[in-house]
Amino acid sequence: MPSTARQTRREVKTVACCNGSNYRPLRRVFELSCCKYQICFRCLSKTCSKALKNSILATCWKCNKEIAPNQVELVLSRSEFALYMAWHRKEMCPSANCVSCAVKETKNELRVAPCGHNYCQPCLLRMCRLALGDRALVPLRCCKKELPDDYVREALDKDDDFAKYQQLVREKDWKVSDLQSDAEYSATVKAMGAKQCPGCGIGVQRDFGCVHMACPNGHQFCYTCLQPTNP
Repeated sequence: MPSTARQTRREVKTVACCNGSNYRPLRRVFELSCCKYQICFRCLSKTCSKALKNSILATCWKCNKEIAPNQVELVLSRSEFALYMAWHRKEMCPSANCVSCAVKETKNELRVAPCGHNYCQPCLLRMCRLALGDRALVPLRCCKKELPDDYVREALDKDDDFAKYQQLVREKDWKVSDLQSDAEYSATVKAMGAKQCPGCGIGVQRDFGCVHMACPNGHQFCYTCLQPTNP
């Protein structure tokens, strides 16, 4: 009796995405929280980018419900997501006010942090001024998410002040950072098999040659022990 051949190739599960004709491997598919519909990264990115461009809510084409903001954030850049959330909060809550103001209402134009909280220009300026005098407040953040540099540049009308802020950011000890973005960056560098410069935290990877490294910001160190070295 002939033996049954064993299946040696591992089957990769796929799912029909969006129009039903494009099949994507499951590892490249997101499950939307609104209805558990599975959508690939490319289609989710197109949907969210189109919503941002047309100032509309990003919705699932199957159930027509809103795609959760935390899933929109996965496919948009930091600045794009901030713009999307600015429109989103205005649309969903037109009376939303600055979370930092003592007054209940403000006539100032609001800026939306990556976490979704609103800040008026005077409050942003006050925060920036405080940060220039206290390194512990640099970089400016809300809910452990860094505020966009564009907001800081806009609030600090003097170029010298913004240059000083950027210098403080560069001099910040990345090893003690509590920012969510820094934690995600560290995880990405580690997953790529690379290491972070001990001076500035930027990811570097050694392909071959001497273990003496120099990062793009000019810091020199040993790639093996990550100790600074003299030029």
